[in-house]
Amino acid sequence: MRKGASLVFILCQLPIFSPLITEHVATNIIDLQNYIEKESISRDSMDLDFSKNLIQNVDPKIFTEFPTLVKVRFDNNTKFQPKDENGPILFSQTLLEFSCNFCNITKIGERTFSEMPELKILSLTRNHMKRIEERAFANNTKLTDLTLDDNELEELPEKLLENLAVKSLNINNNSCYKFPEAKPFLISKSLENFMCISCNITEIYEKTFSETPNLRKIQLQNNLIHRIDERAFVGLSQLEVRVGLDIVKNLPLQLKKEFYVDQDSDPKDITTLYWKPKSTKQCRNLSDFLEEISKMSVKNSSPRNSTTSTTEQAIIEEESVNPTLLDALIAMYLVICMVLEGVLATVVSLYLAKILRSKSKEFDYSSSVLNPSDIYKIH
Repeated sequence: MRKGASLVFILCQLPIFSPLITEHVATNIIDLQNYIEKESISRDSMDLDFSKNLIQNVDPKIFTEFPTLVKVRFDNNTKFQPKDENGPILFSQTLLEFSCNFCNITKIGERTFSEMPELKILSLTRNHMKRIEERAFANNTKLTDLTLDDNELEELPEKLLENLAVKSLNINNNSCYKFPEAKPFLISKSLENFMCISCNITEIYEKTFSETPNLRKIQLQNNLIHRIDERAFVGLSQLEVRVGLDIVKNLPLQLKKEFYVDQDSDPKDITTLYWKPKSTKQCRNLSDFLEEISKMSVKNSSPRNSTTSTTEQAIIEEESVNPTLLDALIAMYLVICMVLEGVLATVVSLYLAKILRSKSKEFDYSSSVLNPSDIYKIH
């Protein structure tokens, strides 16, 4: 290899360093435009963090002169929201990641993120969000990760992710959210990971996952699910489902026969199930596994008398006393004692009264056993 070619090869292997993250956290920023100009923030910045400030809104075109910007964070600006409710929140042809957690974006309209065509990761945790329009992400065709947890969503538009590239959706802790009864919860050929922990899921219907054929992982822990349709997972494969142990035990028999668990699963904490796994070598059928657990439980709870001699059993039976009977006997004994004590007190009282009535006014104490002396005689 020629020397020139070697040098080019070596240079190509060197890491390319991007500008350092520019952090402007907790500096009490109110007017972002003024702050950017005052601090002379580099227009070549790739990552800007304005978390924990007092920003309420910004000019949507504030970053149009940042040609290399790929990530912006506005987390914990608790009153931050779009300047125009019906307009774009920001304009950026380069932004790949936008984080606005713990802010005040209560609604996502059709134009909210329409001017971020390259956006891939969007995080909107705890924004008191109640509504998302069906075409909210129509222009974000490259979006892969969407986080909407800890909001107040009751439903998601069926076509919200249609024709998008979203692979992961997180709606944990939307306490009012539940699956629609007669239609798919979403239409998406790209969705692989769906997180819906601590929501309001009570039933999983036949059509719930019918239009998400590439789902690989569903997390539904801490939901009060009381019914799962036997055909709820038809059309899916290599699926991992995480639910609570109570739900596992109450699955329809047909689903128990078709689900699998890890070989080394803890019988007391079966929370991960596998539907049509790629390989069953490291798995066990759920129905068989539960049956074995049931047999072991019965065996462990059976009395020891199968290995105890007849004499030992007799001794044990003689020594064992019914607690209720024992309490009754003690109570009876105490009652009898009280009655006898009362009778004795009555007899003694009557006897003493009789003696007192029979005595004369001048009693001859000389006849007393305790005072036999003549000096006590009455003359």
